[in-house]
Amino acid sequence: MSVPNTTINIFEFMYSQYSTGFLQSLNSDVGSALSAALPPLSAALVIWVIILGYLMMTGSLDIRYGISKVSTMAIVVGIIASTSLYDSYVQTLFMKSLPSFIASTFSSGNTSNIPQSLDQTFNNFWVAGQIIYKKANCATCVLEPYVLGIEIELVLVVFFIALALVFAVYLIATTLTGLLVAIGPFLLIGYLFEATKGIPERWLGKLIGLAILLLLITALLSLFTGGMTDFLNTKVSTTFVADPVQTEIIILGEIAAYTAITAFITIMLPGIAAYIGGGVDFNISGIVNPANWFK
Repeated sequence: MSVPNTTINIFEFMYSQYSTGFLQSLNSDVGSALSAALPPLSAALVIWVIILGYLMMTGSLDIRYGISKVSTMAIVVGIIASTSLYDSYVQTLFMKSLPSFIASTFSSGNTSNIPQSLDQTFNNFWVAGQIIYKKANCATCVLEPYVLGIEIELVLVVFFIALALVFAVYLIATTLTGLLVAIGPFLLIGYLFEATKGIPERWLGKLIGLAILLLLITALLSLFTGGMTDFLNTKVSTTFVADPVQTEIIILGEIAAYTAITAFITIMLPGIAAYIGGGVDFNISGIVNPANWFK
């Protein structure tokens, strides 16, 4: 007896609404702002190049320093002016290429869409509980189906809470990554001035830390969802035929416990990523107080 699929797509819907929609609007606003700021920035670059050229010609400025400064300014303004360059080397790399590669590598041929995988796992678990409950409905049983129904609901609540925590960490990581990528062109302007050069350097460090976090989360969730789906479609579905109902409920409880352990590991990943890359760390208190997300 195989476990059928249902049409509950709560995680994919939330990801689309709160992450994809938010980032699309943010990217549109940032693009409009950059288009307005580009003409004066280009004019300032021309004036600055003229001043540096005059200082180098008169010997008031070291030639190597002047050339390095002009090259840096040209690269920064070029990246800001060309949307395709920034999209190719920053936005696409951190938002699509790396997460998709990791998810495809660890998903064993399954979908690399993490929210969709979480929905599929929840749907399979939900249907498994329904099948067990229907098996318990017999003519001679009066209280047992209701007791089993309560047990199944409790296990389902634990399972859903664990999945929700896992999804929350994934959603926060992807949203923060998209936010930093979106505001990156503004922060890159800091490279033009000595006093603000540390701002884009810290931005890059945070972005690398978030990339490490997103890679860790994607790898863990890809392994979890793939293994959980295979387990539900093989181990659990075969026991539906032979094992008693209580044994099947115990199996569901074991799955919920395994999911809770996965959620605990996922919550620890921001600290691990921050330790490795010196980027972003957040926990339960950080979720309540967003000011604690950046250290």
